[in-house]
Amino acid sequence: MPTISAINGATVPDVNQGSSAILKCTFRGFPKTVNWYQDDTLLPYSYRRAFFQHPDVESHELRAELHILLVRESDLGKYNCEGWNQFGAHNGTVYLKKQYTTPPTPTITPTQAKNVSVCCSQRNVTGVCMDLCTYRVDLSLVVQNPVKYASCVNFFEDYVTCATDGKDHTKCCKDNGVSPFCQDFCGNVVPDIDDPRIYECVDQVNPILNCIEEGLEKIPSQPLNVIALLKGHVIEVNWDQPADVNTIDVYQIWYSNNNNNMVKHESVSNTTHTWTLNYPEVTTYSFWVIAKNKAGQSLPGYARNLTVRGIPPSEPLDLKGTLKDYNDIMLTWMPPQKGSVQGYTVYFSSDGTSYMQTTTENRLILTDLNYGSLYTIKVAANSAYGKGSNSTTIQLKTQNAVKSRSLATQGANVGAIVGVVILILVLVAAAVIGFIFIRKRGMLKRFSRPDSVAFENPQYGVPGSNGQVQISGLPEHSPDAGEQTNFDYCPLKEDMDIDPYSTAATLNVDQVGLTMNH
Repeated sequence: MPTISAINGATVPDVNQGSSAILKCTFRGFPKTVNWYQDDTLLPYSYRRAFFQHPDVESHELRAELHILLVRESDLGKYNCEGWNQFGAHNGTVYLKKQYTTPPTPTITPTQAKNVSVCCSQRNVTGVCMDLCTYRVDLSLVVQNPVKYASCVNFFEDYVTCATDGKDHTKCCKDNGVSPFCQDFCGNVVPDIDDPRIYECVDQVNPILNCIEEGLEKIPSQPLNVIALLKGHVIEVNWDQPADVNTIDVYQIWYSNNNNNMVKHESVSNTTHTWTLNYPEVTTYSFWVIAKNKAGQSLPGYARNLTVRGIPPSEPLDLKGTLKDYNDIMLTWMPPQKGSVQGYTVYFSSDGTSYMQTTTENRLILTDLNYGSLYTIKVAANSAYGKGSNSTTIQLKTQNAVKSRSLATQGANVGAIVGVVILILVLVAAAVIGFIFIRKRGMLKRFSRPDSVAFENPQYGVPGSNGQVQISGLPEHSPDAGEQTNFDYCPLKEDMDIDPYSTAATLNVDQVGLTMNH
C-alpha cells in the first residue's frame, strides 16, 4: 500500500496577476494512480491545470505534482492528493494560499476629535488650509485654485488623519477605481509627497473621501493596547476593544516568526488568544490584531515584538500523592515532555496558608504537616528560561493525631517493661548479697579443694605432747628429688589466733591448704 512521505503546498503573491503554483505529494510504494481533489471534487485536466508524476527507483518514491497556471481567487484553498494501487490507498492534504505580507505600519495616528475642523486645528493646520477642514476634507478646492491652496499639500497627512479615524478603507477605494499609489491614503499611510503621482490623488479625492465617509459609520477602528506576553511555554496576546461602537464580527490575530518568515493568523471573537510555542530556538515574534465586520476592517493594532530565548518546561505529568504517616505525604511525578529541567517547585496549601519546597528529583516527602488537614498540591518545573506550567492539582488529607487512650496504653506498656527490669535487678542484687553472707558464715566448706586433707590429733597442744600429728592421706615416704606430688612439704605454721586448748581449731598450712580439726 502506498504511503505519504512528504507534502508541499504553495503560496502566490496575488491572484489574477498571472501567477503560477505547484503542489506536491510524495508517496512511498509506487501508487498506480494519483488523483487530485479540491474540496472533495475530483479535478480534471484543463488548459490551466496539469498533473505530473516523477518516480525515483533508488528511493522507491513517486512525486506527484499539480501545476496551476494563472491562479485565480477560486483556486485558493485545500487540495487532497490520493494515491492507490492493488494493496490499498493513502492521501494527504496541501494548501494553495495567497502570500500575506506584513501590513505597513500606519504613519497616521487616529485622532480622538469628532469634528474635522477641530481635528485640523489641533494638528496645527493654519491659514487658508483650514478652508479644506470642513465636514468633509474638500481637496477639490486645491484643483480649483492651485495657487491659493498649493501649500496645503503639505497637510495631506493631517487631512487624512482627521478624516479616516484609524479605519482601513482600502477595499472600498480599490473597488471604486482609486489608483494603487493613492490607495495608501485610504489605509492611513501617507505616500511620498515628493512623488509626482501625488497629484493623481487630488484628481481622485472624491472617491477617496466617499469611501472614508462611508467607512466612518460602519468599519470598526483599530484594536487598542495590544500586548503579547510569554507565560511559561505559552504566548498570550491581549487587547482592548476599538474606541468606536461599530459592530465587530471577528478579530484576526496575526503573528510572524522572524527566523523563518512564518506568517499565520487566528480568528477569534473575544479579546485574548493563546497558543503553545513549538520553536525552542531563539526567535522574535511580531503581533498585530485587526477588527473586521462585513463593511471592512480596521487598521492593525500592533504589539511590541516578543523575543523568545528558550521555552520554559511544560507541566510535570502524573502527579501522585500517598499518605506515608499520620502527617507525612509522599509525592511523585513524571518529568515534563518539553524543555530542559533544572529543578522542581512543589506548591501546597491548607486552610488559606500556602507553602513551597524545592527539589531536584521527581519526588518529595512533605513532613510534619498539620494533623487532620486537607492539602491542595501542585508542582512546576524550572529551567534557565524560567518557571514552567503547573501540573494538575491533587488533594490529600492527613490523619488525625493519636488519641489519649492509645497514649495511656503505650505508657502502661512502657511501665510494665520498666517494672520487669527493676525486678530482675532486685533478684540479681539479692543473689549477690546472699552469696556474700554465706561465704562469711563459712558455709562453703563443701566447696574446699578436693586435694585438701583432714586430720585429728587429740594430744595436739596438750602440755607434754610432742606436738606432732599424723595426717592421713599423705604419701608414706618423702618424694625423691624431682618427683611431682599433689602436696608441697613445708614447716607447719600455726595461726597465732588459735586457742590450743579449744575443742576445735583451724590450722592454715601455707601452699598446701590443709584443714586440721582436733
